[in-house]
Amino acid sequence: MPDIASLGLAVDSSQVSKATPELDKMVAAAGRAEVAAKRLTGAADSSAVAQTRNATAAKIDAVALEAEAAAARMATVAHVAHGSALGANTGQIMALTHVARSMTEQLAMGVPVTQALTGQLSHLSYVMSGPGGLMGALRAVGGLLAPLLPAFGIIAAAVG
Repeated sequence: MPDIASLGLAVDSSQVSKATPELDKMVAAAGRAEVAAKRLTGAADSSAVAQTRNATAAKIDAVALEAEAAAARMATVAHVAHGSALGANTGQIMALTHVARSMTEQLAMGVPVTQALTGQLSHLSYVMSGPGGLMGALRAVGGLLAPLLPAFGIIAAAVG
């Protein structure tokens, strides 16, 4: 009698059944990751715009600083020319400029005039040691303050 062989094939699909919900979870997670990636791209674009704005602001600040420095150089040239016309040296002119600036600051803060002048005596004595002595120094002070007199009038009218 011939032997008949029988071959049976069984497929266990339980693993596929378990993997299907896990794949669905991965698809959902991938969707959330895509949304997060789009948000990150938007944030990076916003950051790039902000960086461009900051760079532009820095350039504007640099131009403003350069303009301020140019104005300071022009004021220094004017002070030196004025002082030279009166026979004062550069050190005396710088001391006189310091006195004018410091006195203005102190008076603006409400310091009494006598106290402000007392604080500047050493600078004033150096200024007065130059050619022309006291009168030369007073002429220099008058020459420096004369252009400011209209401003003092406006300030006095505003305050008074």
